[in-house]
Amino acid sequence: MSFSLFDKMDVNNILFENMLQKNDEAANF
Repeated sequence: MSFSLFDKMDVNNILFENMLQKNDEAANF
């Protein structure tokens, strides 16, 4: 259960980082 919880956290972190990168690209554009 702890592993699945950490996996979900990792996925959320990756999605959040991708969102920040997209925002940076949009700002640069």
